[in-house]
Parts: sequence; C-alpha cells; structure tokens
Amino acid sequence: MKLILFFRKPITGIHSIEKHFDTIRHYLSPTTSVEQYILEQPSKGVFYRLKSIFSVRRLKSDVYHITGDVHFIALGLPSRKTILTIHDCDLADSPSFLIRFFFKLFWLYLPIRFSTIVTTVSEKSKQDILRHVPSCPPEKIRIIHSPLHHSFKKEDSKSFNADYPTILQIGTRENKNLENVILALKDIPCKLDIIGILSKSQLKMLLQYNIDYESSYDLNDEEVYQKYCQCDILAFVSTFEGFGIPIIEANKVGRVVLTSTIEPLKSVAQNAAHLVNPNNVSGIKNGFQKLLTDNAYRKQLIQNGYKNAIQYEPQKIAAQYETTYLEIYHQNH
Repeated sequence: MKLILFFRKPITGIHSIEKHFDTIRHYLSPTTSVEQYILEQPSKGVFYRLKSIFSVRRLKSDVYHITGDVHFIALGLPSRKTILTIHDCDLADSPSFLIRFFFKLFWLYLPIRFSTIVTTVSEKSKQDILRHVPSCPPEKIRIIHSPLHHSFKKEDSKSFNADYPTILQIGTRENKNLENVILALKDIPCKLDIIGILSKSQLKMLLQYNIDYESSYDLNDEEVYQKYCQCDILAFVSTFEGFGIPIIEANKVGRVVLTSTIEPLKSVAQNAAHLVNPNNVSGIKNGFQKLLTDNAYRKQLIQNGYKNAIQYEPQKIAAQYETTYLEIYHQNH
C-alpha cells in the first residue's frame, strides 16, 4: 500500500503537525510505503493555494492523507482515497466575517466533502467541526489523538527546585496566554523558559515585572526534549487548544504540569495536572504556589502523569492510523 502524507510549506518556529506525523510514520508497518509531500507554495493568497491544488493532481497513490493546515488541497485529490486531519477550528470563530466565511468554506465544508474520512485529535475538536459543518455525518469523523514523539522518555535525575524553579512555557501566540503567566509569576522567584517568538509587548511585560527569562524558537526535537528535562514545572494555561500534547510530553518526562480547566486540556490531563482558570491571574498564581509548596501533591501528579502518557505512545496512535489507511485501501481494491 502506498501512502502520501501532505505537509504545508515549512513555517519558521511552527512544527507541531510535522512532528506529529513524523512520529507516526516511524511506527507504520513495512508493508506501507510512505511518501512525504511538502507543498512548494505557502498557504496564503488565492494564487498560491490554487497552484497547490493543481500540483497535487498529478500524484498517484493508494491513500492520500492531508495532515492538517492545507485542507483545501483535498479539492485536487480523489475523494474516495483521501483522509483529512483537522486539528482545530480556531479561525471559524474569528471576529472577521471574511475570515470565518473563507475558513469554513475552504478549510472545513469543501475539504470535508472531498474526503472519505476525517480525523481529529479530540472530542472537543470533533464537536467544533460538527457545529460549523452540521451537514457532516458524525460517523465520518474519527478521533485519533496526537502521539508522543519517540524521543521523549522518563528523566528523573533532576531534583525539584522549589526555591527557584525553572518554569517552561510552550508557545507565545495569543491563545498560549503568556501574558497571564507573566502576571502570575511577578512575585514568585523563578526562571521562565519560553519556547516561541516574543512580541514587543511580551518583552516589555517581562522587563516591567522583572522576570528572569530565557527564550528560544525553531528548536529541533532533541532541544525541545532537553527543555522539558531542565524544567521543574510546565506552564500550559492556554485559552484555546485543539489537543494539548505538551501536557503529555511533560507527563512522560516526569515534570509536574499546570494547565487550564478548558476542554480538551482537562480531558487530556485527566488527574495528571493541576487545573486553573486561564483567565484568572490569581488562580494561576495560586496554582504555581500549590505545586511549589505541596510536595506530596506534586509527586502524586507526576506519578499519575507517567500512567496518563501510556495511552499516547506513538505505536498505539500509529496503529489507529494504519487501520484507517487499510480501510480505505480495501474499499478501493
């Protein structure tokens, strides 16, 4: 069986989709021949996107899998052999009418119609898809969670530093809620280690509140893993997510997690994280203080995290995708 995985043109500092499926392809069976097709055109403007749609029409495969972001290329592929993965529907709720209209049409409605199976990473994302595209049959959407990257493993040689912890913040976009994390930490002695490109306003806040920080971006897999190993707490108090893989990554490594009460983060974390209201700065602050001072509670969350991470092991997630690929293959042969 030949499989083509379609990826967007690389975006500096953003690799979540690529990381997701690079992991999966390593665990597919040898009988599945995998080709990775990276679009030559960026996902912007009508002209570039039309070129991408026409460029994929010449390709031949048993199964075509659009891994995310460039959903519109489904219009150039044979629908009976195409799987579409939708990670979230964030832009469908944009305050801009034009953005909402084009996203719903070219990233949801038409790509879903031109695909035989849709996968998504959480029940929350599935319900969002059905809310925006009520004509989509619910049974067409399969939930397959994001996998742990194969480079992540347990690392318990570091002692927890309650006096001056390193707090790892994943992401700097608006939904990552860095501003509220900064406000919550302004009176807590710590180092804030940020992965992502900082805006001018974020830099100003860090300086204003005298936060000891370090920032980096465009890291490779090993560098990201080392960030987890070096930290004491993962801060992932997002206001919106399609899934929330950093929670599972911290669980696997053995780092305690502070995350949001929102879905799907609450379901992903289960009993392996301390949950806070992402819009309540004092609640976030109290959450950090709880993790710093309650040793027994912190250790229990870490132990729960090891168990929680098991269900997201890459071989388990890859098996679910391969079952889906084979289903399409047998339907067409």
